[in-house]
Amino acid sequence: MAGHSDAVLGVRFGPDGTMIASGGADWTVRLWDVASRRPIGDPLKGHGGEVYEVAFSPDGRTLASASDDRSMLLWDVASRARFLLAGHTNRVQDVVFNRAGTMLASASTDNAVRLWDTLTHRALSAPIPSQSKELLGVASSPDGKTLATTGADGTVRLWGLSTHRQLGGPLSGHTSIVYDAAFSPNGRTIASASADGTVRLWNVATHQPIGKPLRGHRGFVLGVAFSPDGRTVASGGADGTIRLWDVAQRRQFGPPLNGHGEDVNDVAFSPDGQTLASASKDATIRLWSVASHRQLGAPMTLQNTAISVAFSPDGRTLASSGGDLAVRLWDVSSHRQLGGPLTGHNGTVYAVAFSPDGSTVASSSSDGTVRFWDVAGRRPVGGPIYGHTSDVYDVAFTPDGRTLVSVSSDKTIRLWNNKSFADYRDMLCRTINRQDAKPLWEQAEPDLRFPGVC
Repeated sequence: MAGHSDAVLGVRFGPDGTMIASGGADWTVRLWDVASRRPIGDPLKGHGGEVYEVAFSPDGRTLASASDDRSMLLWDVASRARFLLAGHTNRVQDVVFNRAGTMLASASTDNAVRLWDTLTHRALSAPIPSQSKELLGVASSPDGKTLATTGADGTVRLWGLSTHRQLGGPLSGHTSIVYDAAFSPNGRTIASASADGTVRLWNVATHQPIGKPLRGHRGFVLGVAFSPDGRTVASGGADGTIRLWDVAQRRQFGPPLNGHGEDVNDVAFSPDGQTLASASKDATIRLWSVASHRQLGAPMTLQNTAISVAFSPDGRTLASSGGDLAVRLWDVSSHRQLGGPLTGHNGTVYAVAFSPDGSTVASSSSDGTVRFWDVAGRRPVGGPIYGHTSDVYDVAFTPDGRTLVSVSSDKTIRLWNNKSFADYRDMLCRTINRQDAKPLWEQAEPDLRFPGVC
């Protein structure tokens, strides 16, 4: 089949076998009808260099092309509309879709493999830069449209998840580091915890504080959480206490929850709102009755500082992390650990979060990575996820479970496509199945043995 005016560098059948796509040194992509051996329409033009590879999406509706011009183009096969994917710094050598067609992987001679969301046309691991100092906490709104981040600059900042842009100015009022923030269940209010010793409530729509700061802790306030009904905020502080606050009245109710011997780093409500979990520098995790303010049973003990806790969506399992470099799963009813520790991080594990379906736990660490863990199998899902260049302090899933958000002392926010990680390793293997596969594999999955032939 003749048509290209220079060498043909890549060719692929469509999924139903009736169409072929080709890419050439003449900078064009061409579609061919298999039965008639004739070109379908005019050449697809848009690249500024040789086209090295083409790939059809599983449904055959989209075609991806990779070029010497350092870019990829996504083509709508029916309308021939094109969408640019840019980010590589050298020739793009190969492209491949995941099984669902929701993600594209690209491999380049810049020694990088990149992942792209085929719906938003954004790089899945591209950072969102922040103007604040190091970022310490992140929370997702209940509708999944807004992110709240906290940082060393003493502010809370809101971000549009789809636009990757800050929404308005920072929420300013704290006089020191803001360690943590949480959205109310209706998404209208944010609670924040600060080293200035206060908890603050904020109106999400106006970015203004609601009333005066909530005072009671003697020292830094390190963690904050809303109850599922939105009526109560719990906070944990460096004074070793947990305090419960009436949101409507904006005042503390009941006595502090005492029992920890050192800083309370994190607090989390159970899904039914009846139990509160706390993680402390005293290397214990404790459960509390919200109604009686009393501790429930004996503490769960770690080998080092407990930093983060999270309930599973069904409330039966608790995940924890800390200074012992491990993630641990606990049975809430018996207070017993479920299996051994989940190990793999090479530094302090700062945060854990359950996916909304409860099947996965995500963790972040001072080793600069994010990891995913299979809850049922109590094993890692793939290798560590690289991208941040410094400590990763917090992670949060969006409500639909598709995206994990991470924040770091490198002053960036990163978004990771959780649903696509099931396909990640297989896609990576297929993407780099050529002579330079081994160095690319070792860059993308440095702690996994190169499999040889994928």
